[in-house]
Amino acid sequence: MIYQIVPKNKRSLLIWLLLILATGLLALFYLSIIFPENNLRPQSITKGDNESIEIGEDNSWVATTTSAGLTFRYPLELLTSYISEANWPPQVTIEDQQFVCSPSGSEIELGGQTELRTVDKRSYCLTKASEGAAGSVYTTYTYNFPRGNQTGVIAFTLRFVQCQNYDEPKAAECESERSSFDVDGLADRIAQSLIIKPEQEENR
Repeated sequence: MIYQIVPKNKRSLLIWLLLILATGLLALFYLSIIFPENNLRPQSITKGDNESIEIGEDNSWVATTTSAGLTFRYPLELLTSYISEANWPPQVTIEDQQFVCSPSGSEIELGGQTELRTVDKRSYCLTKASEGAAGSVYTTYTYNFPRGNQTGVIAFTLRFVQCQNYDEPKAAECESERSSFDVDGLADRIAQSLIIKPEQEENR
């Protein structure tokens, strides 16, 4: 029988490599137990003025907390082809007054058009003002809604491409997207996500 003698230095190197490999596998094992969904956990981003943004698992809607202590969720971007964000993210505030809605005006006049809207039996007072510029229409939406004895306000501006600028079939696609785009539903979802810190509630 012939025995192969492994030099001592090579044997030590082999042992060290095996120890390093075992340590790495053990570390990965414990990390998988402690953080089973590490890649799906929400991430936090800090902005100026003490605002923070938390990115959700689907990266489509994010949560933000303003310096006034208001937390709400909104879509990071609109998944549309002919409608885009102009003044975004939405501005959300709380006014220390009762909710009142007085319909008046016109969308294309100074001050815009104010009307009472209902989404899932929830009341919103919408003021909508539009102006055209370079083949697009910019519409500013301001939604007021009751929040206890106060009034919540959501404001944002969207850019709508003028569909008649396109040839078919894009013109038809543009019109279809515009007619099916639910701005009221978007505002309602933002409003329903609104959370006010307890200390901010007490100070109001």
